[in-house]
Amino acid sequence: MPKPAPMKIGLHHFAKVFTKVSTPVVLMLGPGFMRVAAVDRLFFEGPAGAVSAKLNKVVGHLTLETPNGKFLLAAVGAAGSQPFHPGQEQEIIAAQQLAAQDPQTSQVRLAQTLWIGKPGQVDGSYAGGFRSMRDGEAIKQNQIGRIVYEAMGLAGVAVK
Repeated sequence: MPKPAPMKIGLHHFAKVFTKVSTPVVLMLGPGFMRVAAVDRLFFEGPAGAVSAKLNKVVGHLTLETPNGKFLLAAVGAAGSQPFHPGQEQEIIAAQQLAAQDPQTSQVRLAQTLWIGKPGQVDGSYAGGFRSMRDGEAIKQNQIGRIVYEAMGLAGVAVK
């Protein structure tokens, strides 16, 4: 039986909460495997069982605990973030198309979701947070966060 197609999504890594900058990353999930990488940095690559994830149910961001440290990922980036690199976008689109056609992964909501995060209104201030909520970014972030969280659990990540 062939291996299921990996699922990929474009998220943003935040070094800390209330910050003006985030880094575009590609999250890849497969059975028992996970990878989080920026264009110039590998945050984690290895067994999904070595990772635990917690979903913030109010905001929708994910906190990952890996052997390499703790990472905060969100669907919408900070206002001062760079856009995704065209190579990252192509990688996500191609993987999503394969996952959507794969009988083993097509039932997972992440395989049916094409999302490439973009910078938002969040600029480290309360006003930026309110603008984000007003513009619907918080709703989208929460929706994407739940979809990714569900897929992480299916891939073998310990979800809390």
